[in-house]
Amino acid sequence: MASPMKAIKCLLAALLGAALATLICWGAVYLYGVFVLHGHGSLFDTNPSLANTFFITWGGVSILCAVFGCWLAVLGSQMKRIGLSVAFFIVGLLTTWAAMLAGSQVPPRFKVKLVHHVFSGCYEIGPRSVSWWATALLATYLLGPSLIFAATGWISSRPGIAISKQLGRLSALIVITALLYIAGYAISG
Repeated sequence: MASPMKAIKCLLAALLGAALATLICWGAVYLYGVFVLHGHGSLFDTNPSLANTFFITWGGVSILCAVFGCWLAVLGSQMKRIGLSVAFFIVGLLTTWAAMLAGSQVPPRFKVKLVHHVFSGCYEIGPRSVSWWATALLATYLLGPSLIFAATGWISSRPGIAISKQLGRLSALIVITALLYIAGYAISG
């Protein structure tokens, strides 16, 4: 039978995971209202059938985060390293998504072209087949920062590294990634 302290630790970690999932889900709804709807209504006003999907997703993500938090609380240090690496990876995905959403709402301010488009043909995903290198470039663009986040999480979870240093590294990665994506939208025109 598990010790009471381990059970309390697991319960607190599960509650923290569910609270984090709640902040992420409702924060996404808020950002959608600000950046996409520009303050005119909410996600539920514009598409009421999406409300059920949102609540089911919110519940599922909350359960996953609660189980993940409990899992991290009771396992050994090697599993905690994997857990922190996965958590950093997820934050990297969310940062990439949020920065691309924010950047897509920014009107082009600078008419500087860093890359001149000399491509001929259709590179839209869906209507036609896309070459392997264009697909690899897109995958690198979307997943590359998250992989760097994961590697940083693994390195940052070594014994002896303070939580404040881990949070500092995570914050620096978030700011750098967001600025790079938003700058890419601002200078493309």
